[in-house]
Amino acid sequence: MNRLKALSKKSLGLLGIGYLDTKLYRLVDIADGQFKWQEAPVNFKPNVLILSRQHYQESCKQYPIENKSEVKKLIRLELSANEGTSQFVTYKAQDSKTASNQWMLSDVYLGAKFVLPESFLIGAKQPHFKVTELQNEESQFYIVNTPKGIISTVKGGLINNVNAFSMASGVSVDQTINSMSFEQFANFTAAELPQLLIQYGSQFFVKQDSNLDVQDLVKPVFLTLGASLTLYLLIGSAYLELQSYRITSQIESNSSQVNRALNIQNEYNQLTEKLLRQQDFIESQAVKTSFWLVLEPLLQQAKFRTIRYRNDRYIINGETKQATKLLDMLIQDPLVTDAKFDSQIRKSRNNEVFTISFRLSGAS
Repeated sequence: MNRLKALSKKSLGLLGIGYLDTKLYRLVDIADGQFKWQEAPVNFKPNVLILSRQHYQESCKQYPIENKSEVKKLIRLELSANEGTSQFVTYKAQDSKTASNQWMLSDVYLGAKFVLPESFLIGAKQPHFKVTELQNEESQFYIVNTPKGIISTVKGGLINNVNAFSMASGVSVDQTINSMSFEQFANFTAAELPQLLIQYGSQFFVKQDSNLDVQDLVKPVFLTLGASLTLYLLIGSAYLELQSYRITSQIESNSSQVNRALNIQNEYNQLTEKLLRQQDFIESQAVKTSFWLVLEPLLQQAKFRTIRYRNDRYIINGETKQATKLLDMLIQDPLVTDAKFDSQIRKSRNNEVFTISFRLSGAS
């Protein structure tokens, strides 16, 4: 089985897997089943191309329909009105709703047969609400998988930490970060890409021009057959290991599964409720208003629980080491007026729990 895995991994380097950031890279097998991204030669044409975050626009939507086939028809109809190339995936229905991710791609395919957004490659199999930060050679960006789909954004400007990413995306995320280097991303791609192509390959296939010559048509067929054989061997090996792992896990943890499932369901319900409240707020505010300029320095000092807007006042509740320091920052901010505590400060472990409200200067 180990020989089979080694052969399957080695075959990946021959399939022509590319990654396009500010320049084009090729996935190469360096030694002992390890991979790296190597700057591609001028004549390299990838069969599978992974696009970095700067080359597509990403969105996630929910449809009040449980039938995935009907949802796919509706999405295709919506995307048909857009110019350029669109891609989408749908997820298992929850609460009578079907979630979907959709991507609008820039026109840089370099002749590839399959084109995947890097946020889907990284986030598709990650646990919900666990943030991954990818550090590639040119930039950094955050990715998180949620029940409503994958959310990602480039790190920079106001979004420079997990708190800011959580606020901007309207998702309460796990505050710990799974950091992934550019080198680790190469080995991650080699491990995860075959399974994603098996499960979602048809969604990421790019139709080619009809005026290709015979050689152009025959070559992808053989490449596809070779890739299919390699992926078949990979999935067969992975399936046997998965079955072994499942049996062992069931024997060890069967007695605790019911309680764990109930805890997960309860946590999911709480997170979903919080997510809906945050999204309602985010949708009612422009991201680039002066409110976010006021809030950004506070994110470094405090952890917020709720943010509300009532009677022309912003009301923030949370905890920090020193609440009076937070109020002083607001009072000194030229964009803020009439900042005050709305209730007495309470102690919680080593922090102070506060409720502060304020108006924006010039607000009606």
